[in-house]
Amino acid sequence: MNLEQRICEKLLEYGDRVFVIEYRGGLYHMVEKGDFSPENFSMRKFYFLCDRDGDNIGCLFMQQRDNSKHNDSTVKQITSPKLHITLAKIEIDPRFRGIHLGDFFMNWMIRDVEQFSKRCGTILPITFLCLKNQITTNFYQKWGAEINEIKNPCEELFSNMIIKNPIAKSEYDGNILAKVKNPKLNFDERTKM
Repeated sequence: MNLEQRICEKLLEYGDRVFVIEYRGGLYHMVEKGDFSPENFSMRKFYFLCDRDGDNIGCLFMQQRDNSKHNDSTVKQITSPKLHITLAKIEIDPRFRGIHLGDFFMNWMIRDVEQFSKRCGTILPITFLCLKNQITTNFYQKWGAEINEIKNPCEELFSNMIIKNPIAKSEYDGNILAKVKNPKLNFDERTKM
């Protein structure tokens, strides 16, 4: 068993799919857990970004939302679109900041949202709360985020943001070297992309 195979098998314990990716001269692993479903608008999806050795260096968590099915008035106040994706968390280990891994992560997620929007037959906006500081706000504005007109109950610390039409940016794409879908596959039978 080679090192890459061992790392992917370890990472498959945490998710359904592992992608081996080259991004700006570095080798990374993207682990995905869960998926989106047009039939069930409460599905969650997790993404874990790992370095070449399989150590976690970032995470991202999203959930589909259908506000018409929520009785909680707080949820309806925080997000305006009926059908949307909520970005609950994105984080990159401070040791790996400054090399556009946050942009890579956002781009990866937005590509998923674009594909899911096509399956749903409508553009699905991304809503989230953004910590009020210039660096964070600038990061999200680069992706088309703007202040959501819905009132935010935590407005002293957070801005209620929305990306109405999420569009991925090719300059933040990585080169997918391999994809492993489940632990029963022989690593050499992986899907080349």
